[in-house]
Amino acid sequence: MNELKQSTDSAKAHAALGSVDSLALYNRFGAIAYGMILQIVPQEALAQQILVDVFSSAELKHCYTKTGSALACIIKITREKAFGAKQILEKDVTNGSGSVSKKEVLTPEVLFNLSYKQGVPLDTIASQYGIAKPDILKAIREYVKSFRKL
Repeated sequence: MNELKQSTDSAKAHAALGSVDSLALYNRFGAIAYGMILQIVPQEALAQQILVDVFSSAELKHCYTKTGSALACIIKITREKAFGAKQILEKDVTNGSGSVSKKEVLTPEVLFNLSYKQGVPLDTIASQYGIAKPDILKAIREYVKSFRKL
């Protein structure tokens, strides 16, 4: 009798793990995942899309049923998806299909957005647009100083 009770309790626990409540996991661990994504991909819109992908993925359910640790699964899947998106983003930038065309005027605001909001390395900006790295830094510094005067 005791063995039968243990097997039914085990079956109930396994069934409970199989029905992963993505919304509850999001409410509990969403801030952690979003912070991790923003550290890897500094674009808010892309980070939000990755966050949705993480909590709606079948991988999360599979990992959770396999390991039973929600946080470990969320961290693993979040890192995989964020680094995957970052690689795609870097390929787009190096192939010249970034968000700024070469014909567009490169204002200090555009340089700031490329560097800080989109995470494009200064060396890449310098080589892609033919601007010296010190000039880029100077333009960004002037743009940031304009906020201090407000």
